Amino acid sequence: YPFSEGFETQTVFEEKTTKLHNFTPVSDGMTVLPGYSQIDVNGHVNNTKYANYILDILSPAEDESVCAFQIDYRKEVLAGMPVTLFCTREDGEAFVKGVNSDGENMFLCKMTLK
Repeated sequence: YPFSEGFETQTVFEEKTTKLHNFTPVSDGMTVLPGYSQIDVNGHVNNTKYANYILDILSPAEDESVCAFQIDYRKEVLAGMPVTLFCTREDGEAFVKGVNSDGENMFLCKMTLK
């Protein structure tokens, strides 16, 4: 059988996205401690939970809406692994990163708000 049987092979995006770059935090972060309900069948934080973390630290205003959202997963986050989130905003864009206790970037996010 062909490897792609049963899978969608069309690309969603016309262009390949570029990887996000690290940034230096300018303020204290917010630490999250993933629990059982945030874990997928592989024992990692479910990818949809990262968006919750990001929106919690950004706390968009009522009149702001998300126009674009990119997240780069760098390392797997596991249950009970504390991750500190840092964010910065500039010119309608927000950048968030999650850092483990060893200082490693677990994920980076760029969000365009209007």
